[in-house]
Amino acid sequence: MLNINPSSAFAYFTNINSDRRLGFRVYDDMLDEKYTYRRPEFLQLNEESEQAATDHEARPIIIPHRELPLNAGYAETINAGKTPHKNEDQSVAGMFCLRVSKSTNETDSKGSPTHVTQTKIPYAYFGVFDGHAGCGAALMAVNQLHIHIMEKLQGVKELLACESDEKLALSEELAEAVVSSVTIDNLVVGTLEEAFFEMDEQIRREKVTYKIDGGCAAIVALFLGKKLFVANAGDCR
Repeated sequence: MLNINPSSAFAYFTNINSDRRLGFRVYDDMLDEKYTYRRPEFLQLNEESEQAATDHEARPIIIPHRELPLNAGYAETINAGKTPHKNEDQSVAGMFCLRVSKSTNETDSKGSPTHVTQTKIPYAYFGVFDGHAGCGAALMAVNQLHIHIMEKLQGVKELLACESDEKLALSEELAEAVVSSVTIDNLVVGTLEEAFFEMDEQIRREKVTYKIDGGCAAIVALFLGKKLFVANAGDCR
């Protein structure tokens, strides 16, 4: 299990956004929400269950209505009255797949490859986002962080397809690399770090355009190949 710890938590703990370039303050009441509030998609709550989940006296335990990847378990209950109406925390789980196509040096009369192989690299993604002083940043993270991770993994998928550090060292893509001791673990850790920082930057940038209240800490688990990678920001370690 590998753990990385990007130093910044998502967004800011403030209800006022300042855009110094424009020379004025932007208040939350002036902005539209980018994402409509809802509990995690895999819970599949109907309107009645959604309402029951906000009952501070009963505090019902909510469990998923569909199977999660890798037989993972999940349950939640509302907090002890900190938030009047909504649970600020969010969670997500899903299976994804990178597809890598490689062609041989053999070509037909038109110059097209005669043989193309495709490698699939499946991975499971889990995320828990602990909202603070509002649910806006947690909603952003639950809807966007997996996209940033996917984009970063896409950029190195040919190298990940090497499957071992020995094969990676012989790859053409690393022939002119400055650092000679690149490993597959390095690649995955690097993509997670970059994705976390881009998520942070997206929230900072879009707070001027959308109502994104509060901030959030995060913990993410990525099962790729035979390894588990864990990344966190803030106090979710």
